Amino acid sequence: MDIKSNTKHDLLAPLCNIRAFNEELKHVAQILESFADSQSGTTRQEISDTCKQLANDDMLMCTDAITRASDVLEEKITELLQSAVGLN
Repeated sequence: MDIKSNTKHDLLAPLCNIRAFNEELKHVAQILESFADSQSGTTRQEISDTCKQLANDDMLMCTDAITRASDVLEEKITELLQSAVGLN
């Protein structure tokens, strides 16, 4: 690959990750909404446990991945600017 293709890939890959995990967060929100709508007769503790599990397992994983992808993107943009125009 040439430098232009490498740069394009390095900048776009984190954006793809951000978009994918954003979609996962939307999906989790839909699951929570559907779950809440279907829980007549379920105890508060069961609802609380399920919501905590979704929040801990899915949502936190997504937000961590978005943070990592954003950090990579910031790093790549900084590198690009430094090499292109000598900014520090």
